[in-house]
This record gives sequence, structure tokens and C-alpha cells, in this order.
Amino acid sequence: MKIQHQRLYEQVISYIQENIDKNIFKIGEKLPTERSLAEQLNVSRGTLRDAFRVLESKKIIETRPGGGRILLKAIDSIISVEDDILVELKNSKMLDLIEARELLEVGMCALVCTRITDEEIQEIEDLLQRQKEENDFSSSSYFHLALAAACDNHVLENFIKLNMQLIKEVRDQNFINKNHQSQAFEEHLELLNAIKERDILKSEQAVRRHFINMRERLQF
Repeated sequence: MKIQHQRLYEQVISYIQENIDKNIFKIGEKLPTERSLAEQLNVSRGTLRDAFRVLESKKIIETRPGGGRILLKAIDSIISVEDDILVELKNSKMLDLIEARELLEVGMCALVCTRITDEEIQEIEDLLQRQKEENDFSSSSYFHLALAAACDNHVLENFIKLNMQLIKEVRDQNFINKNHQSQAFEEHLELLNAIKERDILKSEQAVRRHFINMRERLQF
């Protein structure tokens, strides 16, 4: 079977559902390996993993270390609803981004504290001050970009730039509740104060708290 290159992860899910209906894939048994499915469907492993994330979030399958992916139950009809799939996939991608950013931004603290200039600190302070005075936090994602730029490392800065659209989507979901905006602002301020003190450990702790709180606000 060859899949048309349109919404591939949805078609992977449909293929799995068809094979469950035909009793080819049985409840309680392992699904074929990623390599096998990728070859059968002519898709990348990344596409397969997008489909698996959706199925795992619905507890349709379970990944067991060393045991492959186990089919736990049949695919409910709700899984075929496009909007539901898109929401689950977007949430998975957001969670992946948050995890990657936390690892990156904690690691950035040492560079930021040693390389940031007084002028850059002042620019970030001015940004936070404008947000507070205007009660407009739509530019909050640029706080993280400014810190990456202060590392004087083009790879770090470009990572944030390349993911800016998804970072903004995380911000928008994070800020649905107005209280979340002020909480995130205070967390940014706490981090900046630690950076001003050139305190690497305190900066790392502030970053970790920020991402822990972000997950709680997003209910991840």
C-alpha cells in the first residue's frame, strides 16, 4: 500500500484502523516495527511517530522499552475526527518544543551570564517595562530570543528564530488566562534579575521554575 502525501499521519492512523478491523493487528499484540511500517506505507519514521503520539495520547497503543508498541484497544471513532487529531498532534509538538527549550535554555544560562552586555540587559529591561506599562505581553516570546542573542552563538539564536511561530503558539495558549500573563512576566523578571547578578545557578533555577510553571499552566 502506498500512501498519498497529504496528511500522512492521519492516513497512517487510518491504515492501522483498517488492519484492526481486518483482525490483522490484534489487541494485546505488538504492531509491526517502525522500519516495516515505513516501508509498507512509504512514509518517514517522523510521520509514523506523529501518528503514534496521537494514538498514545488516546491510550490506543503503549510503547514499552524493548517491547515495541502494543495495541491496547480498538481505535474509537473520535480518533478519525480531524480537529481532534490536529489538537492532539499540536499539543505533542508543543510538549516536545517545551522539553527541547528547557534543556537548551538551562544550558544557555552560563553563556548568558558571562557574555551578556549591560546594554543588552537594559534593552531587555526596557522590553519588560513596556509590557508592564502597556499591559501587553504579546511580545513576551522575544524575551527568550533576546537571551539567545546575548549568548553570541548563532546556532542558539537561530534555534529560537526557527521555532518562533510554535513558540508564539505556546505563548498564546499559555496566556488564555490573564493571570498566566502576569505570572510569566514575573518569572521573566526573576530570571533577568539573576542574570544581572551574573549568578549562573540562580539563573538555571529560575529557568527550570519557569518551564515547570509553563507546563502547569498548559496542563501538560
